[in-house]
Amino acid sequence: MKAFALPWVVHSQGKDEAGIHSIDFASCGLRFATGGQDHKVKIWSFASALVGDDESRAQAPTLLCTLSRHSSAVQTVRFSLSGEFLASGGADKQVLVYSLHPGEGSTTLGGKEKNIENWRVHRMFPQGLDVSEVAWGPESKKNLLATASYDGSVNVYDVEGNRALLSLRGHKNLIKGLCWDPLGEFIASQAEGEGIIVWNASSGERVAKLVKNLTHNLKAFEQSRLDWGPTGRCIAGTVGYNAPCFVAPLFGRDKWTSDCALIGHQNLVTVARYNPKLFLQPAEGGKSPSVSECIALGSGDSTFTVWLCHEFSPIFRGVKFTTSAISDMTWSRDGYTLLVSSIDGKVFGVNFKESELGEAVSDEEMEKILYGATGSVKSSDKKLPVPETFEQLRLEKTKRAATPSSPPRIPVGVAQPSTAAKKLLDRMRFTSHDNEQNDGGEKSEKMDSAARKATAGGGGGVAGPAVVESPRAGAKAGDASSNEPASAEQTNVQQKANDENGVGPSVGAKRDASAQDSEAPQNASTKESSRKRLKVEKRIQPTALSPEGVALPRNPSRPTTSKDVPEKRKAPDRSKPKSEGIQKAFSFRLGAANDQGDASGEVAMRLEALNEGSRARLVCKRGTQQVWSSMVKGTVVKLGGNLNFSAVATKEGFLRVFDAVGRQLLSLIKWKSSALFLETDNDFRLLAVLSDGHLHMYDIRRMTSILKTSTEHLGGASQVASVSISASGRPVVYLKNRDTYVYTPEMEEWVLVADSSRPYPGFLWRMAKDNCGEVGKLQLRTGEGSNPPPISPHPVQCLEFLEANMCAARSLDAPSEFMHWLTVYIRNLVSVVGTPQASGNEEQKLRKVCMDLLGLGDGIASDLEWAVGKATIDCRKWVEQEVIYEIGRNRELQRLREELEGLLECDDVDDSLI
Repeated sequence: MKAFALPWVVHSQGKDEAGIHSIDFASCGLRFATGGQDHKVKIWSFASALVGDDESRAQAPTLLCTLSRHSSAVQTVRFSLSGEFLASGGADKQVLVYSLHPGEGSTTLGGKEKNIENWRVHRMFPQGLDVSEVAWGPESKKNLLATASYDGSVNVYDVEGNRALLSLRGHKNLIKGLCWDPLGEFIASQAEGEGIIVWNASSGERVAKLVKNLTHNLKAFEQSRLDWGPTGRCIAGTVGYNAPCFVAPLFGRDKWTSDCALIGHQNLVTVARYNPKLFLQPAEGGKSPSVSECIALGSGDSTFTVWLCHEFSPIFRGVKFTTSAISDMTWSRDGYTLLVSSIDGKVFGVNFKESELGEAVSDEEMEKILYGATGSVKSSDKKLPVPETFEQLRLEKTKRAATPSSPPRIPVGVAQPSTAAKKLLDRMRFTSHDNEQNDGGEKSEKMDSAARKATAGGGGGVAGPAVVESPRAGAKAGDASSNEPASAEQTNVQQKANDENGVGPSVGAKRDASAQDSEAPQNASTKESSRKRLKVEKRIQPTALSPEGVALPRNPSRPTTSKDVPEKRKAPDRSKPKSEGIQKAFSFRLGAANDQGDASGEVAMRLEALNEGSRARLVCKRGTQQVWSSMVKGTVVKLGGNLNFSAVATKEGFLRVFDAVGRQLLSLIKWKSSALFLETDNDFRLLAVLSDGHLHMYDIRRMTSILKTSTEHLGGASQVASVSISASGRPVVYLKNRDTYVYTPEMEEWVLVADSSRPYPGFLWRMAKDNCGEVGKLQLRTGEGSNPPPISPHPVQCLEFLEANMCAARSLDAPSEFMHWLTVYIRNLVSVVGTPQASGNEEQKLRKVCMDLLGLGDGIASDLEWAVGKATIDCRKWVEQEVIYEIGRNRELQRLREELEGLLECDDVDDSLI
């Protein structure tokens, strides 16, 4: 492969270079178009890039045409499939369609550039708001153009007939991505924070809504360009996030669910662009050749990657080409050249060899594979059986070449495909673990709050993101009876083990999933092969950028059938403590550690426990390599720890502590009851909550007790949902009613830091998310599942809420976050003074805060003294530069401003108090 830059592709705005928002190849491969921040569409000759030496390149024409009909930034440019038309959309609410005319073009309006090619406006389609994306229909609907706008609408136009066909409305947020199904049956659009909606391209009805990993609230970029694969079997979504990984989820066409994702970029994926070709992969081990899709991903981390979908890591990673986000990408028609544009105005690309991607499948064979892989039939081929795979075409060619006396290898029209064909179909078919549907036929995309995280093991190779695919549902080949679900005992043991620790089995362990009872309707050509799907086991490959792999969510929401639950099974008694339920297997993630033999970076350490009667076996692993093991007496009920130590609690009330190599650190600690929760920080603190409600906190390094108290007056252990240790080392308890308490050693009391009953103003909801401090995280967890109210409460309630936040920051010993909420508090006090909503004492509160900051108060406000001392803030400078500026924005407070300015100038202010 060969990477190259195109420095002569420039959009300028005055003396500065303008950003390039979009790029697209024409089908002929000899020209490409760009759209920029300078309001222009430019068409360039790609032949200039193919010239070998610089002198010849300087003589070859590069810029073919400049189009200046947009009055604002151009967001997208797209050539039609035939190359006859070019569509562009911009922030001026216009979609323009250009057509190529014979002869030379005229000089650009207001410029000196001479247009070599003659492109003229053919059609104009006004939109409601800024145009984010346009997409031409496939071969069957090549004259149709779909547009997406920031007003939440998707419109479909007949360009030749100059008329609007459909207006699709269903998004509430800004639409930033749009693509056509290569079969012409569907249109997919993606909106910010909402997910993807799949529309019927003929009727305009909504077919499905895809939300898995797409409904996060991370700050998105201007682009989120999704794409549909060339076989039509799946959609590649963008701006996906599955904590802690940025992902590009792939959604299968058969059930509109995501069974795998591409992960590893260090920021949101902004662009996904499939290669228009399929590539033959060489046969290995006597197997038949297979075909593979190719996809390129661009990210906000200024890198791009290229993947072959049968591989577990990218075949190319583009780094250091740009320092800005990737805005768009485009493949040449032959499939071997990729061009990339970035927000900072750069264009670069990669040229691949046939030995790197494989031999491109011809257009004729591509079309047959296209209709076979999706189960659709082209209208002209309805009378003949449609080849479903490239392997089928090879078999047909072999049959035609055979002599008349030779028996045919596979008769024409046989519904049962060959073994090789079944394997290829199995790789190209998506299966789903999700059967639950919402009203209207949409798939329910629910994720468990404690998703299992599969971690990448050791190994070398090229550092890059990893492809992780969930286990394929199905039975063993030839065993039709193996589609029964797992036994209830096995399911319950595994489910409980996952629920307790929020993690799945260790790396390298097999993950098998039973087949679903219900399947989507399939045509006759694929129904037989779907009954005998092969069970595929895929292992996560190592990568430096994604040491934790991808979160593989369980499916606890699957409808329970009579096969899943024994007839005599009783409902669980939730009044009993959790510790009374005995689990056979545990798995707890200790963290990530540097593996000296692995140059790719960090791998995970995991502690596993298996109860064997009156004893339990402990195994600590780093990736797939065992670090230490031990046998302990008793029944293990809880695991905890970090990279410094491991903690094991048994049903008999004993606590064992081991160091990083498995050496016992402490004598056995005997409690009055067994542990319900074990929690550690990143140091040597260990927090335990027992089934009788007692709470213990230890410093393992110093072998001392930090705290002994009880949760009885919080409702007891039965009301505790989870526990954690704050950044300052204080125990935090989350109750089942969503209230959160922290223990303050100064007062020796539990204090409420997040109240589920308190009204949550909408702007503070967003502020808490942006702040990401401890108080903000606790409040977001308390308000999880509820939306901010459409109307903010009374300003006085907002002030009370901010005062409570400052108190919570003090209780958590978080001075930096205290100063953050104090700043917001001062701004809100200033905005309320003099308004009808004021209660009358806002100015007095503001004066009191300012005097305390200057050390001139009555000494009662110890929280300000504490925060200023710990945050090491220069109060005089802060009041002068920040507080007085805010106060000066309200004319009602001009006297207070003058008073504070006088105090700052006065020599009587004691600097030792500041």
